[in-house]
Amino acid sequence: MFLTRPLQETSPSLKGWVCYAEKTHGNFILPYISTTKSPQQIMGSLVKDYFAASLGKRPDQVYHVTVMPCFDKKLEASRSDFYSDLYQTRDVDCVITSIEVEKMLEERMVDFPSLEPQPLDHVLVLPAVQSVGHAMS
Repeated sequence: MFLTRPLQETSPSLKGWVCYAEKTHGNFILPYISTTKSPQQIMGSLVKDYFAASLGKRPDQVYHVTVMPCFDKKLEASRSDFYSDLYQTRDVDCVITSIEVEKMLEERMVDFPSLEPQPLDHVLVLPAVQSVGHAMS
């Protein structure tokens, strides 16, 4: 059976799956995997480019840490695709899993109910966006 139309492109956020596909299926599946970055890597690009520039810094002067649920996100962040030769830095410098955060908090015996509430930091201040055209009913 021959396909008469192209296969749909997939956009996996599971980079472990992408590595598996690269190693086992090669050119059979790779043309159909989207090159869109995962949310972790998109945020890394924003932090290293937009946020760094807004602080008057180069990307290599910002250390970006993410907290992610999966160990494969560490593998993803270390891929050469997400490394800037120009600035010799990665989009995401360090990935800590939620399990690792839990262990750190347990080791330090952090008691959440006794912590004082703190205001959120507003590190990414975006320009005001004017709403467009939808009347409220």
